[in-house]
This record gives sequence, structure tokens and C-alpha cells, in this order.
Amino acid sequence: MIRLNIKRIVTAALLLVLTILVVFVLSGCKKSVSETANVSATMAPDVSEPLITETPVDEMSEIEVPVAAEKEDIQIETPYCTLYYPGEWEPFLQVEQTAGELYKATFRACLDTGREQDLFLIVFGGDAVSAYGSIMSEQGETVPVSIVCDDIAVDESWTENEIYIVFAMQEALNDVLARLPLIEGEESRSQEYPDVEVLPTDNGEEVSTGTEEHIELVFPARWEEYLITKVNEDDIYNVGYYASVGEHEEILLFTIYFGGEEGMSVQTITDLNGEDVEIRIDIYDLKFDESWSADEQLIVVAMQEDLNYLLSNLG
Repeated sequence: MIRLNIKRIVTAALLLVLTILVVFVLSGCKKSVSETANVSATMAPDVSEPLITETPVDEMSEIEVPVAAEKEDIQIETPYCTLYYPGEWEPFLQVEQTAGELYKATFRACLDTGREQDLFLIVFGGDAVSAYGSIMSEQGETVPVSIVCDDIAVDESWTENEIYIVFAMQEALNDVLARLPLIEGEESRSQEYPDVEVLPTDNGEEVSTGTEEHIELVFPARWEEYLITKVNEDDIYNVGYYASVGEHEEILLFTIYFGGEEGMSVQTITDLNGEDVEIRIDIYDLKFDESWSADEQLIVVAMQEDLNYLLSNLG
């Protein structure tokens, strides 16, 4: 009688089952690792090429920044001649022509703010004695040309930008007159109209308005007769710029501060002592009333605008 060792049989069976499981698991893992490697190889980027390409410094330095071309003059056709007006004011210019016993061309400023202002009037025909001059029309006729250019009245509702644009556009009358085809020998300036050559034609030599404490400040010499500067050393060193025009004395335009917290910071400079100092500015609202002439207002506004000239020449 054969006696079976049950314990050994069970042990052998368990070892067989474990062996089969180990073989199965190992073969599955090998397949999984192989598939993962294939997927990774497909998705991985080619690190032999840079992912971000940069423009070489040499190439960047050769990039040309386009420069805005000067606008051509605006041509206004009339039955008598062509009038020319500076193209820079094209967005704001309106010209209304009316025919009648006298032919009139009214030049008007129409600003983005909605403000409209007549600038001047050119009249063809009328009295030749009091005319600005005469032209020869395309029909071969001698036609007197007269100019009407009245003072522009402004009040506190006008912004500084509006004042600057409108008066500059009125001053452009000089450009129109310069290109009128006047008959030689018949020019006449007997007609009186406001002198629109308000601003000097160039800056001239710079005027030193600065201080040895920090740095020299310069301002266009064309304003020398109107300019007053006041240095304040009590707390924060500062220089105040004033305009005195006609009967209007010491109109504060702006103040330059050397350090402190007043006004608005514009830049940091190295002063005459070799120390870094922060330049700050304070710009003041200009208020005009009926006592101001158009010319006086334009001078003061233009002087304040030349703060940009001063700042561009710092250090």
C-alpha cells in the first residue's frame, strides 16, 4: 500500500503555482517597460536644437525704426488761386468757402474736444487800396486779397492743449501768406491785422537758469525777456520758473525739485558733487481771463511747454 505524503504534494503544488506567477509577472513588466520606452522616444524633443531662438545682438542693432515722414501742405483750391496750409494741422483744419460779392475762405480749427474756433479769413475782391496785396487770377484778372485775423478770446474753460493748438494754427497764416502768388510791385501791407508772429523763430543761445548746488539748468534764450527764476534752499532745493508778460507778472509755470517728495519724479542724475539726486517736477495750471491778449497767452503756454527742452538737456 502506497502511502502519499500529502504535505509534500501540497508544497510542490504551491511552488509550481508561484513559479508560473513569477514568469507571468516578469514577462508583463518587460512588455510594459518596452512600450513606455517607445512612447518616450516618440514624444521627447530633439535637444540637439535649442527650443528658443534669439536674435543675435548684431542683427538687432541693424533694425531700422521707421521715421514719420513730414506731411505735405494742404492745398485749398479757390476760383482765384491755390492756398497752401501746413499739413501737420490737417486733422484739425476746416476751410469754409462762400461766394458772393466777395469770395471768402474761412479757416477754422475743429479740435477733438469738440471746440471750434475761427482762425482767420482770406477775402478775394473788394477795395484794392486797403488790401494785403493783389494776385493775378487764372482768368487773367487782378484780384485784391484781404486778410481778417482777429484776436481769439479764451477763458478758463480752455485747456492748455487747446490754447496751444489754436494759436499755433492761427500763426500758420504766415505760411499761407508766404505762398500767395502776389503780383510783384503790388504788395501792400497797409491793411492792419494782428501780428501773428508771436513766437521767436528759433531758440537762440541757451540761457543758464541753474545753480552750482546740483547741476546747470538751461532754457531757450528766446524767452529771456519774459523769464524769471527763483531758487529756494529752505528745505528741499528747488528752482521755480515764472513768466512775466505785459502787465502779468510772475506767472508760475513749473518748479524743478532736487530730491524730496514734491511733484512727479522724472529721472535721477549725478550732480556736480558726484552724488545721485532725483529730479522731480511740479507743473501748474494756467488760468487766463479777459485781461490777457491772445499773444500773451500764447507766449506763456509756449514757455511752459519748453519744460521739455529743459528736461531733455539735464545732465
